[in-house]
Amino acid sequence: LPVALAQGVFPAPISLVNTTYGGSGCPAGSVVPAFNSSLLSLQFNATRYAPSLGQGIGVAQNRKNCQIRAEILVPTNYSLTIWQNRVFGAAQLSEGVTAQFLTTVYLSSGVQQTTSFRQILKGPVNAPFAKTEETAFETPWTPCGASVVVVFNFNTQVRLDLQNQATSNASGVIEPMLSQNYDLTWMTC
Repeated sequence: LPVALAQGVFPAPISLVNTTYGGSGCPAGSVVPAFNSSLLSLQFNATRYAPSLGQGIGVAQNRKNCQIRAEILVPTNYSLTIWQNRVFGAAQLSEGVTAQFLTTVYLSSGVQQTTSFRQILKGPVNAPFAKTEETAFETPWTPCGASVVVVFNFNTQVRLDLQNQATSNASGVIEPMLSQNYDLTWMTC
């Protein structure tokens, strides 16, 4: 079991081994993964994650999803968990339109464990945005012991919804460049 929550720069070598992805919001060639190993921040920049809503736009365009699989090499005697999700982008939402950013993270380490994030952006808005949510205390930790490659599966969805007060000409769009950041923290075992 992890014994002491640590702060600051991660003291051991850690790396992002492999990343694969797919979905209506992230076709091939549209996601650029980045990993800051000293600050333990995993970032996915998607260039085609652009749901839209309005007259003449099909309902299938209201939602976009992306399934991302990230393999991280965790060194011996350390355990990691995701403690915060940050979403950055730009939106044009009229009054009565709501954007929801939903993420479920599956940690594959023998027994499958999950944690979820949900951020909401309400119109009217026509500007860049940044949304942040921290996890609850019961987040899954990677296993302790020997050096191991841990698989994080991120199921992300952005959806636009009309609220009751929306007019018939309400519209919304999330600009195609969307950045999802997952901040990790660590413990010694």
